[in-house]
Amino acid sequence: IEGRQEGGWCSLTVKDNGAGLDAAGLDRLRRQLSEPMSDEIGCGTWNVHQRLRYQFGDRSGLLLEAGQGGGFRAELRWRCGGGPTEEEGGGEDGAAAHRG
Repeated sequence: IEGRQEGGWCSLTVKDNGAGLDAAGLDRLRRQLSEPMSDEIGCGTWNVHQRLRYQFGDRSGLLLEAGQGGGFRAELRWRCGGGPTEEEGGGEDGAAAHRG
C-alpha cells in the first residue's frame, strides 16, 4: 500500500503479487466501473469510483491495472486540495452534469 501526492494529484495504491486478471477480465472490470451499478462489480467498488469522479472530475477515480511481473494494482486517484478544475468539468455547471 502506497500513498502519494504529486503534481496536484493524490493517490492511494494497493498492489499484490497474486494471479491477477487476464486482459479480458481487466477490460470487463474497467467497463463495469463506468456503467450503471450491477451485482457483478459490487456496490462498494462502483460507488468509490463514481464518488471520486463526481467530486474531483473525470480524471479521478479508481484505476485498475495488471501489476508489473504479475498480480494486480488498484489506485484511488483524485485532485488534491478541492474539486475538479474547469478543464475537467469542474464548477457548478460541470458538477451538475455528473449527477445524471
